[in-house]
Amino acid sequence: MSLTPDQIRSWRPHDLVEVAAEWNNLADNLDEVFKKYADALVRTGDGGYWEGNTAQTAQQTAQDDKKHVGTMTEDVRELAKLLNDNWYTIEAPLQRAKAALDGLAAHNCEPSGKQDVYFYSVLVESMMINGKTFAELPEATKQEIRQLAADLHHAAETAKTADDNLRQQLDAKAEALPAAFTSAAALGPDQARSDGRDLVNGTMSPYELQRLIDAGTLSPDQIRTLQAGDAVHVTASSMEYMTEVAHSLDGKSPKEIQQIMDKLPPEGRQALANSLQLVSNDRVDGGPAGKGGFDRLPAKVKDSLTRKDLVTEGIDYRSGNKSIKLNGVADNQAIAGIVAAGDDRYKQGSTLDNHLMDVGRQYLDAQVKHERNPNRDFEFFSADGYSPKDGRVTEPIFQAAGQDKFAVETAVVDKAHGKDFVTEVLTHTWSDHGAAASTLFKFNDGDADVTDPNNKVDVATATRTGHIMSKVAEYAATDDQWKKFADTGDHHSVGEKNPDLVRTVSRSMSPYIDSLVDEPKRELPGFRTHTDDNKSWIDPDGNRTYRGAERVFALMNTDKAASEQFTGAAMDRILQNENDYARDPHRRGAEGALATAGRINGLMDRGLQDGIQASNDAQHDIAKEAYDRKSHVYDALKSGVQFSATATSLVNPALTPFTEATKSIIDGGGDVFKSAIIGSAPSDADGAKLAPPNFSQRNYEVLARTAIPPEVQAHFYDLFDNGKLKPWDQLQGDGSNTRQNMSNDVDEMMNMVMNPQIFRNAYDDVTRTAARPK
Repeated sequence: MSLTPDQIRSWRPHDLVEVAAEWNNLADNLDEVFKKYADALVRTGDGGYWEGNTAQTAQQTAQDDKKHVGTMTEDVRELAKLLNDNWYTIEAPLQRAKAALDGLAAHNCEPSGKQDVYFYSVLVESMMINGKTFAELPEATKQEIRQLAADLHHAAETAKTADDNLRQQLDAKAEALPAAFTSAAALGPDQARSDGRDLVNGTMSPYELQRLIDAGTLSPDQIRTLQAGDAVHVTASSMEYMTEVAHSLDGKSPKEIQQIMDKLPPEGRQALANSLQLVSNDRVDGGPAGKGGFDRLPAKVKDSLTRKDLVTEGIDYRSGNKSIKLNGVADNQAIAGIVAAGDDRYKQGSTLDNHLMDVGRQYLDAQVKHERNPNRDFEFFSADGYSPKDGRVTEPIFQAAGQDKFAVETAVVDKAHGKDFVTEVLTHTWSDHGAAASTLFKFNDGDADVTDPNNKVDVATATRTGHIMSKVAEYAATDDQWKKFADTGDHHSVGEKNPDLVRTVSRSMSPYIDSLVDEPKRELPGFRTHTDDNKSWIDPDGNRTYRGAERVFALMNTDKAASEQFTGAAMDRILQNENDYARDPHRRGAEGALATAGRINGLMDRGLQDGIQASNDAQHDIAKEAYDRKSHVYDALKSGVQFSATATSLVNPALTPFTEATKSIIDGGGDVFKSAIIGSAPSDADGAKLAPPNFSQRNYEVLARTAIPPEVQAHFYDLFDNGKLKPWDQLQGDGSNTRQNMSNDVDEMMNMVMNPQIFRNAYDDVTRTAARPK
């Protein structure tokens, strides 16, 4: 519908300017009232100052209220500005429409007051005008009437569109105002209790729901502060509101609270879950209203998480057999559901998450104890009195609490239980092959790296990530632990039993490959290679065999996909370290880079050998499988699919992204480079023996990337062609007198330019106790 002449003549857009003035006046009055209110709580009647704890609480609350009202008055002023800026977009076309109406009236053909001007513009040429048909009018008159009718229609449409646009903008800005004027930040605990009752009864109004959302919402800066491990400040009113809402649920069990949450819209469910995170986090400071803490949670949530009989052992009265009983499982799984409903950014070390994590640890310990009992068929195991459905007990708990890396770090580093916890997570028979539990060790892309040393969140996140993964590696680095991982008690390795979990650990461990040979990277903080009593766990014997690190590599090789991920990451670091050395072999510390490459190569080969052997007794199959995995990874590198997760999924979804520099190195090495990196295909006689790389060829590949002095080139002129080393296959000769094998010349030249034994010695140190072909 278009406008009618009556609407065109009656509309008064300039009245919007008067409305805007009234709104600005309202905002000014509100600011003045709350300024007087805040000032009145500072000064006493005799001109002094009101002091003391009560005064501080009242003054802080007043300042919070004043700040909140300041935000609201700005919203009102924005509405007024919208009117002042846009009223003329309606007024201008309206004036043009009125002028067109006046022109049509002069020709005695003005549309009736309630006639739609669009239809008028269509029908005008069929009207009688001054006793004549339109066709009988002079041509100039017809043209003028046509133009006036078109101008009327266009101007009316423009005015209506401007009016509709302004109305939509006003509606969008004004929608949140009622809730803002009655928000949690401006109301006391009485309103929170009222909202809490409606929450429990399932009768929350849109305004109450908005208050709940506002109270449990942090600004981006506040979230970053929490992620950095620092205290974040919220208004006293917000803390009081969230606490009262939480206590309104005191009489409800965790399952009942979850049912209440399920009746809320998605944003309401998330808001309630977020507020429970905030009120239970002791780094959330509400000023006079106090800090967050466990006591602020609903009573029965606290009771469920701290009950003394989470796990009980005894004799089953029905069968007379030993029993292990898990109690409160359904309620604690409901708490996990409540936690899972929240925004992961708010899960930053709350007491809620820490207690839930510890409940999961206790349940898991009992589950694994039952699994390891050789007489478990005669042991009654129950969860809330019943055999666990599908074996799922702790999966939802760790999937929820595992998003909180503060809680994960606390659990993993715990001196009393950390090692057992990590071991049990890896060896438990999970119902989903470890998919849910893998959340514990799953990090966001870039969490391990510090890209900005001045960014506290960046540094804190990377340090926390490194600390968690170094503890996982430390616990895996002993011979006793390797025995548990190689055979979890049912003749299956951890990779065979929980492939999803091992793949996640492999991906998260990949950034720290250099650290596993004691060459930590500054941009990867937190990964500690010494125990709490300052003993090296990567090289516990101190003889550069890196026996502890080798166990970590072996663990990653108990699953094929995890193995290719970790082998690929290792291959990348080998090539990058070699390249780092080749850029300037004589700079300080350069030999360390080449030694690092040799150690990583040795650990890669040993890890493949031991990891595959854990699930394969056929000796030749072990050597062949190790070769095939390295070949697969090398081909992925060479084909370029390594540059993104999407691309690598064509070969292997778990394959880590590699650097473009690595791809360039491989391309520059030619077809024969593959054998230099992965060694030769095993023969039937090799069995499970370790197949080392061709060290002469590795020296050649390093030399090929090094600036070789002219005098050395002149001495070994047979090795060069126009200043470049000839391809490796040309240097191998064909057995004839004219083309002899020049590998020894390569080693001799390497000896003149650099130490040809650096890589080999490092490799041999790591692999000296491994089975090697003669």
